[in-house]
Amino acid sequence: MSFSPEAKELWVSVQNTIEPKLQQGGALESVRDFASKSMEIVGRLAACMHHFEGLAGSVISMETLQRALDVVEYYFDEYINLFGSANDVPQDQKDVHALAVYLHSRYWLNGYNSVLRNEVRKCGPIRHQGRFEAAIQRLVWDDSIWVGHEQQRARKGKLWIHLNPNVFSQIGRL
Repeated sequence: MSFSPEAKELWVSVQNTIEPKLQQGGALESVRDFASKSMEIVGRLAACMHHFEGLAGSVISMETLQRALDVVEYYFDEYINLFGSANDVPQDQKDVHALAVYLHSRYWLNGYNSVLRNEVRKCGPIRHQGRFEAAIQRLVWDDSIWVGHEQQRARKGKLWIHLNPNVFSQIGRL
């Protein structure tokens, strides 16, 4: 099978727009493997469409190629959403976000503004001690929570995490 002259021109044009985006710092760098094969996938899909539509001959039209481009573009966008550079968020930021969401959904939305630190440590989303400590510390620095002992003046007793109402009342609205 081959492309019509118009389809070949379209294929080359789209390929030429993708190629520079694959380089370091380019928009598709984080999905380079998939992006570099995307036009091959478009060609194969166009050939399948041509065959199964029962079109005569072995020349793929520009219209068939455009339909294949539209289909692959949709799934390409989905792939980028799942695996693209937006998912390259550092682990510490993911941990802080996961912990804040957990505190909000598990405690704040159920009417609690304080929770035992040990309970969050055991049941929360972060199992690794060092990562948990770093996430707690970041939330303290951000003034989202504060951590204190049951007997604050004596610095005795169990540690409690206190949720800042000004922060946690806004989480659901963001």
